[in-house]
Amino acid sequence: DVGGTGIKAGLVDLGTGELLGPRSTRPTPQPATPDAVAGVIRAMVDELGWDGPVGVALPSVIHDGVARIAHN
Repeated sequence: DVGGTGIKAGLVDLGTGELLGPRSTRPTPQPATPDAVAGVIRAMVDELGWDGPVGVALPSVIHDGVARIAHN
């Protein structure tokens, strides 16, 4: 979950939505460039020991598959 002040990560059971361990939180880098945010996410995934697909949630309005407004 990428927000304006923090990035949260955790391993989740996709069938139940249950968090499978502790949640990790890091400050969102400033400036929050795509490369900087991706670097923080990559580091968090590595810390969790995960080697597989990753889902990322971003607060925005999507219209026709394009993020039109990013509030945070």
